[in-house]
Amino acid sequence: MEQTDLRSLIRPSIPAIWTAVGVFAACQLYLLVHSQGESLTLWRALATQLPAWWFWLAATPVVLLLARRAPLGRPLDVRALAAHTLTAITLAVTNAAFVGVVNYRFFPAAVRPPLGTYLLNSLYSRMLFDLLIYTAIVGIAYAVDSHDRLRAREIDAARLEAELAHAELNALKMQLHPHFLFNTLHAVSALVERDP
Repeated sequence: MEQTDLRSLIRPSIPAIWTAVGVFAACQLYLLVHSQGESLTLWRALATQLPAWWFWLAATPVVLLLARRAPLGRPLDVRALAAHTLTAITLAVTNAAFVGVVNYRFFPAAVRPPLGTYLLNSLYSRMLFDLLIYTAIVGIAYAVDSHDRLRAREIDAARLEAELAHAELNALKMQLHPHFLFNTLHAVSALVERDP
């Protein structure tokens, strides 16, 4: 039976997962705006929400690579922690700026604040959330790796158990063969003495 690790099952669905989260966020924004009596088209909600989540789609391979190359194990490696912290902050700031620039286009020109002010507001409103997303990606990566290691250990244990059972069976066969040989020789020697 061919072993399939969880990582190979999840990897192809990453774009669908991030897109689904973006569509969910757009629907949530659409419903929130309409519940406040304001108007927002669904395509505009999608245009403002999907880029933020597709950013994480593009960043996920980087985060997964770093999670594999700089594991946060016990004892805690300070360099790995510093690498993750720096990467998380860099990605969070980059995403806030990216989302700020994308969403800035959708502001009506009459009420549009200065771009710098809008980008700072985007940074303040998204920074903690994006850090949590980074942490979730790393946590999921470690959980998947742990699951795959556990599955590999279970398969190795089952293989070793089968090999042990086979070795015990061979040992029993080796014990039985001399016995049968001895009985056969004894029967032949008894017959030879009676009727040579």
